[in-house]
Order: sequence, then structure tokens, then C-alpha cells
Amino acid sequence: MTECVLGMFQYIKKKRIAKRIFAKHDIENIKSGNVMKRAGMTLEGVLRKAGANNYHVRHDLAIYSILDEEIK
Repeated sequence: MTECVLGMFQYIKKKRIAKRIFAKHDIENIKSGNVMKRAGMTLEGVLRKAGANNYHVRHDLAIYSILDEEIK
């Protein structure tokens, strides 16, 4: 999965689509956070009770971002 994310970052940088990319995940989903970290994204913070799952249960969201100049 990390390779897919890195490829997407390269495409976005090459085509100059965005200067900043952000992603979010449920803090209970640690594997998603690990993908974002391995892709070079930086944790910006946690939004408390900002997401909802399929059962309409509220949960916290971690927000990660990367700037185009940080993409390798």
C-alpha cells in the first residue's frame, strides 16, 4: 500500500496537481497511520469525534499531510 501512495504522490508532484496533500484515518486503525508515516506524511493532529463508522459510532480522526517539496 505504501508503494501505491508514493506513486500517487509522484504523479501529483509531476503534474503539479497540488501543493499539499492530506489524509485522515480512524485512530483505531493503526495500519493506515503506519502507511501514512512510511510515505513521509506528518501527523498534524487529532480531530476528536470527527468521524463516524458504518454503525454511526463517532470516533477520533488523525490528520496527516505532506507538502510537494517534501515528496521524494
